Amino acid sequence: MTIDIGKSQTTFAIYEEGNAIYHGTIPLGGESITKDISIGMQIDIKEAENIKINYGQILHPDIELEKNDHLDKRFLASIITARYEEIFEMIQKKLREHEKDGRLP
Repeated sequence: MTIDIGKSQTTFAIYEEGNAIYHGTIPLGGESITKDISIGMQIDIKEAENIKINYGQILHPDIELEKNDHLDKRFLASIITARYEEIFEMIQKKLREHEKDGRLP
């Protein structure tokens, strides 16, 4: 399986024995994450994009995120993580519809 999270959409493809057997598109991408950051942190889109590129990461239970005077990295990561979870849940739903969930390595 491949997943490409683009600017305005996410595309994915499922392969079996080297052949593409299913592909799909989700209408969410990096631009959605930038908008979430802009709204959540109450900043403009350009600043949100810059913060996403320079400081963005998803939450991971084993990684401690810093909080400094200018940026709460845990809050930023929670915004990003929520949107990625939504994207992956939408892909999982598409896989279930085609009876491919849980069948991929």
